[in-house]
Amino acid sequence: MTELEKALLIACIVAVGLGALFFFAAGIFHTKKDKAIVIEKTGSFKGVYYEGWHYFLPIIYQRRGTYVTAPQVIRVQVKDGPLLDVTYKITDVKKYHYEGIPIEAIVNRVRNENKEITIDILKKAFAERGIEFINIKRGEK
Repeated sequence: MTELEKALLIACIVAVGLGALFFFAAGIFHTKKDKAIVIEKTGSFKGVYYEGWHYFLPIIYQRRGTYVTAPQVIRVQVKDGPLLDVTYKITDVKKYHYEGIPIEAIVNRVRNENKEITIDILKKAFAERGIEFINIKRGEK
């Protein structure tokens, strides 16, 4: 084996080694405080990852959703009704992710199905979708 062949062999080994290192390092991720990430393995639910460092094998596992798990306020325009500030918290990330219904749609669905929106009705509608209803108040413009 000539010196050139040895150098080429070493360069190939280094390139393959670096490629493997970058491939496996791509699976390292950090989830911040008050966040949750939904992970799927080849299209099926694998798990929900909360705060901290995690690893999953790239290509086989994919991130499918990132959600805030701390209380949040969203402004909702109710059909034929007032502007509302709804405070809520995601409690079941898997259920919330796969339901895929925005908060505004939940509130408007409750409004369409009932003459008036009550706290109990909202709590039930939210809980069915993995959400804890905290508060509602009339929004200020």
